Amino acid sequence: MAVDVKLIGEVESVAGYRAVAIGSAIRMGRWLGEAKRFVDTHQDALRQVPTACFTVCVEFCDGAGDGRCEPLTCLAPAREQLDPAAVTHFVGVIDLAKMSFLERGLTRVLGAQDSDQRDWEAIRAWAVGLQPAFAG
Repeated sequence: MAVDVKLIGEVESVAGYRAVAIGSAIRMGRWLGEAKRFVDTHQDALRQVPTACFTVCVEFCDGAGDGRCEPLTCLAPAREQLDPAAVTHFVGVIDLAKMSFLERGLTRVLGAQDSDQRDWEAIRAWAVGLQPAFAG
């Protein structure tokens, strides 16, 4: 199975794709705006093919359990619009240098520091596991 991996901002259309996996980091308890706009813009086309959705957030996985980042809650709008065949959550990266001044300040107030907690084996396993859901 051939796969294209693209930044969401580079995708102008989903025409010609047999399945689509869409993901977003979670900031301030929500998908990034560009991911939300993508789903809003392409909802009709996306509902014609199998879809999968994922979130990426570090705070959810730090064991604090304080609700700052609840992946299923953050995915609720996309799930309502697309009824995805699969959903998941991955632990991600905090890169303060790539954040806006405001985001960086809020992140530091919450006690977060630069970290990369991605589990590439889990990510690959989920992607491979999508094949049966996407085969239909």
